[in-house]
Amino acid sequence: MGKIQPVILMLWVIGVLLLPNTTAVTLTALAALALKSSGQIILHRQRLPVRTSKALLIVVLAFLLTLIASLLIPFVLLPAIPPLQPLGVLIAWTILLPLDRFLKHRIFHQAAALRESMHDAVVIGIAGSVGKTTTKELLKHLLRDLRPLATPEHVNTEMGVAQWIVRERSAMSDERPAVLIVEMGAYRKGEIKLMCSYAKPTIGVVTALGSDHLALFGSEEAIIDANAELIEALPPAGQAFLYADNESTREIADRSPCSVTLAGLHEGSAMHADHAEQTDRGLRFTTGGTTYEVALHGLHNVGNVLLSMAVAQHLGVSQERIRELLMSFQPLRHTFHVYEERGILLLDDTYNSSRLSIRAALDWAAKRPEHPRVLLLSDLQETGPDEDRFLEELGTHAASMIDRAIFTTETGRKAFEKGYGKAVELLGSQTQKVQSGSALLCVGRMPLSFIQRLLPQPEPKPA
Repeated sequence: MGKIQPVILMLWVIGVLLLPNTTAVTLTALAALALKSSGQIILHRQRLPVRTSKALLIVVLAFLLTLIASLLIPFVLLPAIPPLQPLGVLIAWTILLPLDRFLKHRIFHQAAALRESMHDAVVIGIAGSVGKTTTKELLKHLLRDLRPLATPEHVNTEMGVAQWIVRERSAMSDERPAVLIVEMGAYRKGEIKLMCSYAKPTIGVVTALGSDHLALFGSEEAIIDANAELIEALPPAGQAFLYADNESTREIADRSPCSVTLAGLHEGSAMHADHAEQTDRGLRFTTGGTTYEVALHGLHNVGNVLLSMAVAQHLGVSQERIRELLMSFQPLRHTFHVYEERGILLLDDTYNSSRLSIRAALDWAAKRPEHPRVLLLSDLQETGPDEDRFLEELGTHAASMIDRAIFTTETGRKAFEKGYGKAVELLGSQTQKVQSGSALLCVGRMPLSFIQRLLPQPEPKPA
């Protein structure tokens, strides 16, 4: 909520109790809250709400309920309406719940029926805490000769995946066997199981598991169980591929009803890389006597590349073709994307906001020659009461790897500072810009304007 809203609400309560014109007090308070929220959005300190059909219906119905209440309640009681707005939203949600469930069930049934009609389809499910999108994009590129269909960016929920399958029905009606790559995210146990019930994956890929959405899951064991639902849903003739460099992911192997392939730098991996190194152009490593190069940064991504290679080989793509395709791969922006701007080496990992992502960025920075190395960090998301502990641990890890740390909000700054052992700055209009020749690590959800604020001023164009 921040510090401003409680002050406005406290002043509103005092005004309602002490001043005669309660309507004017209420309207003034509402205007102040609206101006505050608008200012936060304009300054990119507050994210815009996600506009969905369900959210829009709830807002409209809640507004209508409020309008009806304002007509029935005497005018003098108008100040009582704003505090009852959460109740209006709850009533609207309750009214729409049966319709919501009916529409969801229908979409799930349509997706399941469509999947049942594709008898020879290869469906690759990808789960995990981090690395899902990178692995999906790698697989989409390595399997391009098979013309795969892959879930779009940000589509990885049970409803989003079902809607995507239904939308793509025409592309799946070709005579050739369909190859579908489905990214599967989860906020609680049972969601991946539901996706598997209609997508029916034949191949399962699980990337690194961490503490993402820990506040929603309740424990790291629950996170492991939720992602294991993909592997448990595979048919006996299917194939599981697990990220070997993560202990939690390796634990899932015992739950698989089919063959399991481990991929990573871990010595027990069937798909193992030797001599993995980070170059200015990306990653270089050797496996099976062949050297591969790919324009991805961060040694943690070697495991994601190996997972994708193992799946591609399983589906008949030759080593030489894989090597050729890896050299032409272009990573997505905002997912451990490294580039240079205004004399600064920039690491943009603003798509991710997890403990594993931050640690990977710090490990990458430790091997870079640029100085000073600056970390721009937003708070961890949905880690619950463990957030301060995680940030203190990350601060300790960062102490010898970066020269300067900047937080975009106050949340978690003191905890990180405790482990870091030095002052952690708060991003503001007076924050000192990063000097040319530096490395700037941007991790966590934040707008581009925050990054631009730290870059040197562009050189004036010659007249």
